[in-house]
Amino acid sequence: MPRKRNDYAQLLTRIEFKGTGVGMAYGGTICSPQKSVAVIQDFDDKTSFVASIMAHELGHTLGISHDIFFCNCTAGPCVMSPIISDEPLYEFSSCSVKEHQMYLLSDRPHC
Repeated sequence: MPRKRNDYAQLLTRIEFKGTGVGMAYGGTICSPQKSVAVIQDFDDKTSFVASIMAHELGHTLGISHDIFFCNCTAGPCVMSPIISDEPLYEFSSCSVKEHQMYLLSDRPHC
């Protein structure tokens, strides 16, 4: 397969990960040629659940860490919650938005 230029890539796999994690990504590496990537375990037939994990791992790559107890969302659990939820995740918390803005200003990723 020929190499394609990209700013970010995700690999979905049915291979079972060791431990409790269902996704892995480098933090704060969006647009980095070698590290702007995530690997997600596609272990559930619910598309919305796998999509939530994909959004969560993208968040890490965008410089966002897990939400802490005072970070809230209006529509249920937040995308960057450290705990996996059965509910679909619809939004990033205000904490996540602020952290991403700080990442953009300090690291200035170039895509």
